[in-house]
Amino acid sequence: MALLGGVLARLRAEMEGDGKGAVFEALKDSLGGGDRSHREVAESLGMNEGAVRVAAHRLRRRYREPLRTQIAQYFLMLKPLSPGTHTIHYSGTFHFDAGELIDEPLDLLHEGTIVLDVVKQKNR
Repeated sequence: MALLGGVLARLRAEMEGDGKGAVFEALKDSLGGGDRSHREVAESLGMNEGAVRVAAHRLRRRYREPLRTQIAQYFLMLKPLSPGTHTIHYSGTFHFDAGELIDEPLDLLHEGTIVLDVVKQKNR
């Protein structure tokens, strides 16, 4: 799904730019509820378990906001919304095949709510 692939690609680029590409690679599966424990990730990265927990939390937070923005934009493309407040609830599993973005297939579980305030545009 291009929508989510773009979010993951930007997050990977940001983390690589911050010198944390290995952390991204080790923790990206945790976005979808991966089965590696924090202890296993810590050992593979030479970090302590607490630091991995914090890194995983920050990765989820950095992923969540752009994902919500992308999903909101997607819904706005489907149907123009009338002015006012709209609440969108969504949940699902997004599947990524192995390819350029990731080495192995990945399923990301995501659930959330987006509240959009749509204002009427003034005629120019």
